[in-house]
Amino acid sequence: MRIFTKTFWFAPIIGTLWLKAQTYNHKKNYQQSLKLLKRIEALTSKDTQPMGGIFAEYSTLLGHVLYAMGKTEPAVDAFKKGVRAARYSSNYNDEEKDYIQAYASIEHPDASPPLKGIDEDMLADIRLGDVRMDIKLALPMFKHPNWPHPELLDEEQTLEIGQSTTEE
Repeated sequence: MRIFTKTFWFAPIIGTLWLKAQTYNHKKNYQQSLKLLKRIEALTSKDTQPMGGIFAEYSTLLGHVLYAMGKTEPAVDAFKKGVRAARYSSNYNDEEKDYIQAYASIEHPDASPPLKGIDEDMLADIRLGDVRMDIKLALPMFKHPNWPHPELLDEEQTLEIGQSTTEE
């Protein structure tokens, strides 16, 4: 009867909270996002591995939320945990590991963890096609030179991108 573990029953709840925390983060409602991330932590008894091995993404998102709220010191700790978890995990390929590190260092220069430094040239070498979409959605990197983000483009560039996708 080991299937009746807490993990089995909490997985759908944790998954829902994870998606809501990401949504609130994208809407820049960091207080609500932090609240949901802390609920996930409480439900998993501070062991986020039952979330399906996404501890690196969880910690990195937590670091981003804390950083956005002006809590730099706990953000650095969360970034360190996230980057270290990604580096030593077999759940991520090399591009994903570099992407998570780059997200922590490039998007948050004041709080970047002193693990593996990523500069602009190394950032350009990350092949975005080899990074899973769920990682890019959870941790959107707006400064990647090969990833034109609509919010950062002017009107003409946005039209060109829109036209090229509709013509294909």
